[in-house]
Amino acid sequence: MARCVAFAATVPAVAWSGAAEGAQRLQPHEAVYDIAVKEWRAGGAPDGFRGRAVIRVSEGCENWTTEFGMRIGAILRNGRDFAFSSSTRSLENKAATALAFTHKININGRSTAELNGTVSRPAAGAAGRIRWTKPEPVTGSLPAGVLFPMESFFKSVGQIEAGQKALSYRMFDGSDIRPARVFELITGVAVGRRPNIEGDADLLNAKAWRVTGSFFDDRKEDAEPTTTFVQVFHVNGIAGFQQIDTGFATLDLNLKRLNALKRPAC
Repeated sequence: MARCVAFAATVPAVAWSGAAEGAQRLQPHEAVYDIAVKEWRAGGAPDGFRGRAVIRVSEGCENWTTEFGMRIGAILRNGRDFAFSSSTRSLENKAATALAFTHKININGRSTAELNGTVSRPAAGAAGRIRWTKPEPVTGSLPAGVLFPMESFFKSVGQIEAGQKALSYRMFDGSDIRPARVFELITGVAVGRRPNIEGDADLLNAKAWRVTGSFFDDRKEDAEPTTTFVQVFHVNGIAGFQQIDTGFATLDLNLKRLNALKRPAC
């Protein structure tokens, strides 16, 4: 089965031991990023390049919704055009017992990967059942102890604030057909400088750290990471800067606009 490049890692994949406290500190928001090429590895270096990414984290009375979309266009020196787009959406209930996910990748107008499905389990941290509807109907087992994306966010922040520099746990976000991946996070120094942006710039006053995250195949020991990212991570869930390794390129996502979203009146 196909695998989607794990751009979901850039949507709050990085939460604290008190989930209720974490939920109060997480700011629902929409963030818009301009994309620049750090390193290009696809055939034909780009003569012209444009790219934009949008992250949206919204809160309902019972659920969190996270969305990430990215579009890239390039004119290559071999005369060919290159167009890439990816999108991911997850709906996770606050009890961490249910997750619905959609991941899509298109290259030059052709769908190259699509994963849709749901996960259910009787309690947070319990073993559960994964049901994929795309690329084909199939079911699988979710091991016990695996975290959902927002659940992993609420776990990580508490450990970071407590001074822990290295984190490691198993996570499932639906971007891979495997039932779990190992997620490792290394925390660097606190970040004080803030970019000049449009919108609700005061949200960037929240405490921030530079972090590096990697995903590994849960079935292999001493494996190379399948996906890596660097992020300036704010305690309220906002990423001030991101660098993503997409496979065909390493891309810098520079925050340009940030808008707070309303919390639900529950």
